Amino acid sequence: MHKSNVTVDPSAGYEKRDITIPAVLQNIIFLFLFIGFCLALSWVMYVLFLPRGKDRLAIDPVTPTPQRPPAPVLQAYPKAEMRQFREQENAVVSSYGWANRERGAVRIPVDRAVELLAERGFPVGQLPVTKDDLQARPGNHPVAPQNAGAHPEAHSGQGQAPAPEPGAHSEGHAGSH
Repeated sequence: MHKSNVTVDPSAGYEKRDITIPAVLQNIIFLFLFIGFCLALSWVMYVLFLPRGKDRLAIDPVTPTPQRPPAPVLQAYPKAEMRQFREQENAVVSSYGWANRERGAVRIPVDRAVELLAERGFPVGQLPVTKDDLQARPGNHPVAPQNAGAHPEAHSGQGQAPAPEPGAHSEGHAGSH
C-alpha cells in the first residue's frame, strides 16, 4: 500500500488532493505506445502473409476492368420484364385461341369459361368407353351394398349412382367421342 504524508481531515467530507498531471501523462504516453506497437505488429504480420510470385495475381489482377458474368444475364430489367410477362399472360387468358392444334383443344377467355360453368355445372366425369377403361378407372366400378336389405344410401359410396355399362354414352358429356 502506498503511504502518503498528506493527512486527511475526516470532517471535510471529501478528498482535498487532486490527480497528478505526471501520472495522467504517463498513462496517455503508455496508451499511445501500446497502440503503435499493435499497429506495427499487425503490419509485419500482414506483410509476412502476403502471397508472393504467381499467387500474387490472385489479389492483384492484371486487367483492372470489371468483367460481366457469362450469359444469360438474368433479370436485367425486372420491372419491365414482369410488366411484359403479365401483359402476355393477360392476353392469353382473355382471348380465344388454340391450346393444342394437333389434339383440337382450344382455349377460351376465363370470364367465358366461368359463365359456361355457371350455366352447365361442373362436369361429373368421363364415361368409360371400353372394358379396359372401366378397369383403369377404379372410381367407375359400381359399389355393391354391404347387405341386401339395407337402405340404398347405406353403402360406402353414399349418394353415388352406379356406373353405366361400358360403351353406353350420355348426351350431356362432351369429349367422349
